[in-house]
Amino acid sequence: MCAASKGSAQLIEYLLKRNVDVNLKSKDGNSSLLFAAQSGDFNSFKALYDRPTVDKTCKNTEEQNTFVSTAAYSSKTIVKFLLDQPETNVNERDHIGMNSLILAAQKGNLPTFQTLLCSICRLRLVVPVTICRST
Repeated sequence: MCAASKGSAQLIEYLLKRNVDVNLKSKDGNSSLLFAAQSGDFNSFKALYDRPTVDKTCKNTEEQNTFVSTAAYSSKTIVKFLLDQPETNVNERDHIGMNSLILAAQKGNLPTFQTLLCSICRLRLVVPVTICRST
């Protein structure tokens, strides 16, 4: 998990060759795949994603799956990759109802926000009327 969170593709490849359990979770429920997605390093993420035994549907304790978590914290490269995967549910929400578009906006992740916004029509992403409420 540490190698994944640091985006260390070489170390991940080394560990994968030794058949480590890629589905171990942290106390917050984050798996290596979620950590790699959050790191923003595409090579690290892809090495884990391509592993046949990796759980691509895992969620952390905030009910964030890989796609939702990636939108909040990661690079648009990983988001674009996930948008092209048939198992990606673009309307997935976390435990308080936030979807990928809202989380990208909340975290100030403009490149990912723009990527998601450009994909709305193609993907039928449900967009809330207000993305941010005024205080």
